[in-house]
Amino acid sequence: MSTIFSDAPGQPNITGLKGKSVLYEGQRKRITCMSMAGNPLPNLKWFKGDEEITGLTTDKDEAADYSRSELIIIANRSDNGREYRCEAKNEAIEEPLVSKINLHVQFKPSIVLISVDPPTPQAGNKATLTCKSDSSNPTASIVWRKTNSKDFILQGINEEPIPGEFGGNCTTNRLEINVTAELDGSVYICEATNEELRESVHNATTLRVNCKTFTQ
Repeated sequence: MSTIFSDAPGQPNITGLKGKSVLYEGQRKRITCMSMAGNPLPNLKWFKGDEEITGLTTDKDEAADYSRSELIIIANRSDNGREYRCEAKNEAIEEPLVSKINLHVQFKPSIVLISVDPPTPQAGNKATLTCKSDSSNPTASIVWRKTNSKDFILQGINEEPIPGEFGGNCTTNRLEINVTAELDGSVYICEATNEELRESVHNATTLRVNCKTFTQ
């Protein structure tokens, strides 16, 4: 009676995405995990963080002596810095063999918020307009535009970016203006741009000026 021996599989290897590759949000990417040899051929499993996920296709080729599994990734900002791994295991080993990659995802800010201090400024005084963007990777840059009879580009002062969600940064920019009666009804637009992606998001506010009145 012959004895059937179990052999450990080869170390799995992930292809289709290098460790330092950068994806942009929404990008679709196909990656493949392959493990050579092993008796029996190993089962392959994909994990996103600690969550097991299903590969697009999984097959074993006895003649070519490999197991292979493909996975489709649609990059999301929540994937930035996230680990994807492939595990290969058969009955010859107690613990699975593992291959890992970490995703690097670029994404634009999704919103900007504008505030005015004071909310209804007095003509002849100063007012500060503040624009805050949510998380962006890489960090977004902010510019202001004022629309009235003409469209003007204005440069405010950037504060130091602060860490945001998913490994990005939040940006704050403050614009100080000298308030005049003529500015009443002017629209100030804040635009936050991810320069690497060349994508932006904007918001606008209408300035309401409290004009001084004089009595005789």
